Amino acid sequence: MIISVLLDRQERRRELAMSNMIYRAMVRELPDCLNIKDVDGRFIAANPATAEMVRATSVENLIGKTDFDFYPKDVAERFRQDEMGALEAGQTLRIDQPAVFPDGRQGWLYTLKAPFRDEAGKITGVITYNRDITEQKRNAQLKNDFISTVSHELRTPLTSIRGSLGLIAAGVAGELPPKAANLINIAHNNSERLVLLINDILDMEKIESGVIAFKIRQMPVRPLLEQAIAASSNYRADGRIRIVLVDDAPRAEANIDEDRLHQVMANLLSNAIKFSDADGTVTVKLERRDRDMLRISVIDQGAGIPEAFRSRIFGKFEQADASSTRKQGGTGLGLSIVKTIVEKLGGAVSFETEEGKGTSFHVDLAEAQRQAEKPVATERRSRPRDGRLRVLICEDETDVAAVIAALLDAEGFSSDVAPDIDTAMALLRT
Repeated sequence: MIISVLLDRQERRRELAMSNMIYRAMVRELPDCLNIKDVDGRFIAANPATAEMVRATSVENLIGKTDFDFYPKDVAERFRQDEMGALEAGQTLRIDQPAVFPDGRQGWLYTLKAPFRDEAGKITGVITYNRDITEQKRNAQLKNDFISTVSHELRTPLTSIRGSLGLIAAGVAGELPPKAANLINIAHNNSERLVLLINDILDMEKIESGVIAFKIRQMPVRPLLEQAIAASSNYRADGRIRIVLVDDAPRAEANIDEDRLHQVMANLLSNAIKFSDADGTVTVKLERRDRDMLRISVIDQGAGIPEAFRSRIFGKFEQADASSTRKQGGTGLGLSIVKTIVEKLGGAVSFETEEGKGTSFHVDLAEAQRQAEKPVATERRSRPRDGRLRVLICEDETDVAAVIAALLDAEGFSSDVAPDIDTAMALLRT
């Protein structure tokens, strides 16, 4: 019996020694930095990659020292603040941060800081893991720059194509034979789809780079919904989808960016129309909720959202059917853009769905108190001798300027074209 117990102990010691050897080898050979510091920021364990990163002569030279012994004061203080954040919160902290590597090159580190606990569960230090992500960052930036450049280069000629087709379809160039008119309408509708796709890509690039501008002011909500519904005719070319507006919050106002809310509604309406059956109805509903909140709902009667896709619905480039044979087009960016814009407006977006019955997307925004109406002064404008108001077009793309001039002429306006600001200022002075 005693011999059996001793043999068992020896076996467990061998297993423990083997486990420790494997662990030490993993930490030693790991190309990424891994270290443990105590609550005062002193290194108590580290792998060789950490010593190389801080330019220490060896791992042993790290023990008992802090970041202040190896980095400039401002950098060491930033690292210490991150550590204190992990210690105080008792939670894992993940950061992408700029760094200077031992060879002098500048790049990026992915940093994970997690509380280090003893056997009793007490926090006694911080575990730090660093990984060089410079190449991933560079590739992501190259991708974003490429998408932005290509999208901008596509949008300029496409604007001219769309405008020209719209003018021809409206009969500005004369009446077309029925077959030609049908082909023009097909081309115009598909150019509208291309514009939407390119705008989605450009907007996502702006959101990710943080340059998207918001001009928030208090204004009535219903007129914006009416405008969005009127504009949605571009998405329902066959006219077989009916859109109904239900206003259960009369005279409601909110602090919003008019253009951005229009963008939110455009994405939600295009989705609802796209996934509705022929002759279906899409309902846009405005109502008051608890705690001075407004809710805008876009409700369709389509097939609903598959359960497996619901957790990913607001992700970038996500589609319920992402196969090459999918029936519905799109980039999969629309709902991600909706979520980002609504959150920047201080609101929230959610959805309810049931397969086979339809989906409701909800945008919740804080209601603003209505302001007293002020009298608006009107200015009488003189007309040129031909009786038409004159518009100055400042546009450096000749084709785009020509399309805008033709649109204005069709609406009864005269126009002058300035290819740059200096020319525009000169025309204004005359």
